[in-house]
Amino acid sequence: MAWLQEDLMEEQQNSSLSSQTGGTIYNKIAFELRYPITLKPSASIYALTFLEAGNSWNEYREYRPFELKRAAGGGIRVFMPAFGLLGVDFGYGFDTIPGSTQISGWQTHFIIGQQF
Repeated sequence: MAWLQEDLMEEQQNSSLSSQTGGTIYNKIAFELRYPITLKPSASIYALTFLEAGNSWNEYREYRPFELKRAAGGGIRVFMPAFGLLGVDFGYGFDTIPGSTQISGWQTHFIIGQQF
């Protein structure tokens, strides 16, 4: 029976993609500026720039509203009535990744649908 418990514990540890856990409290601030390139009914295309900041905390006692991770970047959005909003962003994270000493740096994100 001990081997079964060890196997289950190992399986639980390996099922996580990261050793970092999420928080129950979070702050997110986003600023996005879109410029229309074309506004055709079949497909509207926008260029954009953005600034974002956010963080999460496990408990309210740990909550620090001005202790935020920052990012900035640009991207493209295409709105097609048949598919909705599609896009790609290129963002640069200015702060360190939790559990690491290196900064986040450049990342590419693909968008399907409208963000909230």
